[in-house]
Amino acid sequence: MFAFQVLTHIVVDPATIPLEQVRFTGSPQISPNGTMSHKPFDPSISWPENVHYFGEPSPEIDENWEKLIEFRYFSISEEEAKSVWGDDYHEYVDQLQGGYTAG
Repeated sequence: MFAFQVLTHIVVDPATIPLEQVRFTGSPQISPNGTMSHKPFDPSISWPENVHYFGEPSPEIDENWEKLIEFRYFSISEEEAKSVWGDDYHEYVDQLQGGYTAG
């Protein structure tokens, strides 16, 4: 039994959220033994087909992941935080940007 209720969405005005539509047409191939592979890198193909997200660990792969997920967290107002987390809203203070962290 859960001791608290978790809210699963926040109502936000869609006009306040910048959107960028990107179509990903390539995907990794996964062999029966779990090894992932991808088509060979071709610099003549436009992004995002030529971005490496897996392979031997490297600064390039780390940077690509960081760019992909860098905006997964964002700040919301105190009023929004209270409506989502109730009395626990103070646990989500955004130390860098002010406000409260959501994502």
